Amino acid sequence: MMSKLFTPTLRLTIGLIALTISLIMGAFVLGLVPDESRAEIEARGKIAEALAMQLASAATRSDVVVIQETLLAVEKRNDAVLSVALRRANGKILIATRDHHVHWVEPTDRKSTPTHVQVPLLNGNKVWGEIEIAFRPLQSEELFAGDKRPVAVICRSEHGEHIFNTDGRQIDAVELQALMTEQTE
Repeated sequence: MMSKLFTPTLRLTIGLIALTISLIMGAFVLGLVPDESRAEIEARGKIAEALAMQLASAATRSDVVVIQETLLAVEKRNDAVLSVALRRANGKILIATRDHHVHWVEPTDRKSTPTHVQVPLLNGNKVWGEIEIAFRPLQSEELFAGDKRPVAVICRSEHGEHIFNTDGRQIDAVELQALMTEQTE
């Protein structure tokens, strides 16, 4: 009776389904499936770097109109950007887009996160101010059964490297090494 229930066609179908699921899960484990969050963090780093370079020259000329137009254009053209501000070194906001005070949360330890990015603006060797960009939260990194992949993303700029874990917290090289060790075990 059991052999009539599991016909060769049904057994073949179940085998192909199991093989397909195994291949998909293997692709996730090996990192062959594109990581959208990683790409989004890298894009955010490039936005911040490009904005810093563009505003640096306008700030040294004290061209407030260009700064304001640039900040508004960045917020308008990028759906991920909630608000942008230019803060002077003394802590006062020079120019900000609407609701920046609502969206901006000072990152702990003054380190950028994937949702709150700070880029210093230098005048020679002195910090003139900084750009603050508040982004929308990243998409979930969850896999099957709620597991998270231990991944770190490195964003490079003229001011050094910024390393983020999947929780969006900036980490240092020691924590990155621990994540890499954990992943290989």
